[in-house]
This record gives sequence, structure tokens and C-alpha cells, in this order.
Amino acid sequence: MAHSILLIEDDADLREVMAAFLESQDFDVACAENGAEALRLLWRGLHPCAILLDLMLPGLDGFAFREFQRANPAWVHIPVIVVSAMDDLAQRIQELRPAAWFKKPVDLDALATAITRYC
Repeated sequence: MAHSILLIEDDADLREVMAAFLESQDFDVACAENGAEALRLLWRGLHPCAILLDLMLPGLDGFAFREFQRANPAWVHIPVIVVSAMDDLAQRIQELRPAAWFKKPVDLDALATAITRYC
């Protein structure tokens, strides 16, 4: 049985490339283009083994999503891997306390290796 990943990315082309790559690595990938859509997936019962989170999202951004995720006892244990192009990512990353983080453009093989640590 494949492990489920929640991919939160607003760039449709990048989301499609990342999802296709992860599916080729035998992960089931649920996609959301912003934090609100990702929360709806979780509320509807999605149980991913990891969340890939972009930070600069329309509407509910990655920082706000992470606050909601960490406040919910059912979701707080899900490892979050941040994937972002944010300029000051290295300075801001500690407030999110992710399991791992990558600056875009991301090396997909390195990302897959990080995901397998948690799934």
C-alpha cells in the first residue's frame, strides 16, 4: 500500500511535476493549491504520512496553515516538509518547526529521500 502525501503548492505547473514525480516513487499524492483547501482535505479525513508545504500561498498561506495544523491534536504529529522560494526562508524557518525544508528549485531526489524518512 502506498503512503499518502499532502502537497500544498499554488504553482500549478510545479504542483503537477512534483505530484507526478512522487507518484512515480509510489506515493499517493493529494494536492491543494492553498492552506484552506489543504485544511478541507484534512477535515474530510485525509491522513497523510507527510505534508509538503509551500509558504507563499494565496488566501491562507503556509504560515497560517501550519498554525492550524499544529493546533489540531489529530494533525500535529504529521511531519511537515517546507518547500519554498521565500527569500528569507533560512531566517523564518525556525518559527515553523518543520521536519525538513528545501529552497526552490528543489532537488526532487533529495525531497523523496526526506519524505521516506517520515513515511
